[in-house]
Amino acid sequence: MKFKDQLALNPLSIIAALFLVLTRNTEAAQCTANQISSLSVNGCDCQKSGVPVKCPLLAPQCGLPPTLAVPINQYNGGQVLWGEGCIDANFGCDGCYLWYGSLCECLKHPGGCTRTQPVVAGNPIWALLSNTALRGLITTSQKLPGILQLNQAPEPDKGWQLGQETLKHPDKAVKYTRERGALAMNSVATRTEEQIHIHVCDNPTSNLRRDLSKLLRSGYANLAPVPGYSMWCQVAPFSGTNINVAARIFDYLATIPHLAASCDKYKIGAGLITDANDYSWACVTTGDASAEELFCHFP
Repeated sequence: MKFKDQLALNPLSIIAALFLVLTRNTEAAQCTANQISSLSVNGCDCQKSGVPVKCPLLAPQCGLPPTLAVPINQYNGGQVLWGEGCIDANFGCDGCYLWYGSLCECLKHPGGCTRTQPVVAGNPIWALLSNTALRGLITTSQKLPGILQLNQAPEPDKGWQLGQETLKHPDKAVKYTRERGALAMNSVATRTEEQIHIHVCDNPTSNLRRDLSKLLRSGYANLAPVPGYSMWCQVAPFSGTNINVAARIFDYLATIPHLAASCDKYKIGAGLITDANDYSWACVTTGDASAEELFCHFP
């Protein structure tokens, strides 16, 4: 009895017990796709950095190789299917970290990202995430797997406009500008995330920029093939101005016969870059290389 009385009156024991109860009861559930798309993430937990594991990406058809992944098990969130996007069963997949992690944290802590306005439920926003000196990522609060679903966005070019404004008015901490930066959206065949996103990158020695600068702009008032590249581009009519990239994507997709059954659409990517005279070029990539490789990494 004496031991029990001392334990019961020990303040440290009481505090420890209360702490365990409170922390257990206040642990939030993981944020769902609906909470993210409705911009309501205050009462839930985002995916943590470093936690995501690989989940299989299954090719829909056309013999495209699946991304290398660990076998499915009950702990890795299941599988991510091309075209499905980030469903709640895939909360733990690295292919959905952009959605359940980075974007979710942006909604919780807006000071660490740049968001389009207004930020109200029912109005999909676009946000610049992972902003470092050399690169960033732009995505939207609308659940869209990738480039082939861009036409479902109420303002399809809004993310591309955010990217162009980012290059035009860069943060002091970054290196990419209109003069040396670029934007890229990968194809279904080359993407590694199942949420639509635009790469913002620094590429001051781009051969593509050099080669576009040599072309006669009069031949690219509409989409036209670029010599030496699996790519079609259109140039803005005036120097220093933005261009509607989404419209160029839709223009090219409209030229693919029997689009729904076509394998060609899985290779379609897009990018934006300026030439030596500060003209913006909106391009659609059609080959095996990713748009990110062509616009951000290729010399």
